[in-house]
Amino acid sequence: MTRRTRQDGYTLVEFVVGGFVGLVVVIALGHLLLANQRSWHAGQEKVRLQQNASQAADRISRAVRAAHRLAVVDGDELRIFDAQGVQQIRYRCVGHAGEGRLRENGRDLVAQRCRRFRVVPDADTTSVGLEIELENEAGQRVAVATRVARRNQTAS
Repeated sequence: MTRRTRQDGYTLVEFVVGGFVGLVVVIALGHLLLANQRSWHAGQEKVRLQQNASQAADRISRAVRAAHRLAVVDGDELRIFDAQGVQQIRYRCVGHAGEGRLRENGRDLVAQRCRRFRVVPDADTTSVGLEIELENEAGQRVAVATRVARRNQTAS
């Protein structure tokens, strides 16, 4: 008669099942990490987009406040003149089909696409409303609107 002795340890099946469960947990954690990383990057891009829109609005606002005379062309172009009547700055959204760029004197003011640049003057162009909408490569959009009054009020 043979006696069977009890051996401590795991069988091969238990070891394979345990390894498979551990692998599933590691893969799930990896997917969770990647999803969080993508979400963080999207948030960072949205913040950068908001900052650029705000900086563009601030730059245009400073130019409007310092202007002696303003001219709004078709509601989407702003021209700023000095005391001698010489055009100093021109802002407009150039391009079409969602590929427009917000430009200052022919140079890109921001890196993102300009979806909308609208200038709404009051009756005597002493102040203007600005609306800027930008879009990044991921399709995120940000809009900024403000109203700005000229400081240098001279008769036009």
